[in-house]
Amino acid sequence: MNPEPTDPPPTFSGSDAGTRIVEWLDAVLLDLREERISAAREALEGAGWRDGAAPGSVPPEILEATRRRIDLAAAALREPDPSPGDAEQALLMARSHFLPGG
Repeated sequence: MNPEPTDPPPTFSGSDAGTRIVEWLDAVLLDLREERISAAREALEGAGWRDGAAPGSVPPEILEATRRRIDLAAAALREPDPSPGDAEQALLMARSHFLPGG
């Protein structure tokens, strides 16, 4: 997995859309932790994380940072030898964009 820059991630904690994205991330993390790799891979390949993220309700830079992390997680599970640990790390970083203090 390609390392991301080490700049502190932007954070946003102020909308229902952000809450829905965090809930979606939590569901995928649960799939990974319960070894449902196929379910996690399927979720990551779709755009379900954007459900409820109405335009303007989450700052574009947060959506872009989240998308990049989700793409990294999906790539980690697409490898011939999937890496759930790398996927989990990327998803936790995506989740951090919605928490105070990042």
